[in-house]
This record gives sequence, structure tokens and C-alpha cells, in this order.
Amino acid sequence: MFLFKKIIAPFLFPLPLTVLSLLAGVLFLWFSKKQKTGKILVTMGLILLFVSSFKFTADAMLRPIEYKFAALSAKAEYEKV
Repeated sequence: MFLFKKIIAPFLFPLPLTVLSLLAGVLFLWFSKKQKTGKILVTMGLILLFVSSFKFTADAMLRPIEYKFAALSAKAEYEKV
């Protein structure tokens, strides 16, 4: 299960998900008769890329992680060394 998670998880991040969506859409447009499916995949990939490029989206995705863990003190780390 751990290995499966390590292989699948990177593909669910915004950039790889966008690239996969765009690639699948282009493949549908070029090599299939399902033109509508290809157009939908390309459109969704471009929208995901556009939305994930904004700082607001990145902040909204990082906010839960930042509040979950305490800030690291540089002074405390320096004293350990």
C-alpha cells in the first residue's frame, strides 16, 4: 500500500494532473473519434493550470498545513548544532 501511494500521489498534484489531462485530451482529439471528450479534457486541463497558477490558490492549499504544524525556530536549530 505504501508503494502504491508513493507512485500514485505525485500524479494527483496540480501540475502533473494538468499535464496528464492535456495529454489525454490531445490524444483524444488526434487519434480518436471522441472529439467532444478531447475538447473537455483540454479545457479542464487549461482551467486547472490557470487556477493553480494564482497565489491565492497556492495560499489556500498551504494554509491547512501551515496551521497544523508549529513554526520552526532558527535559534533552537542553531543551538542543537
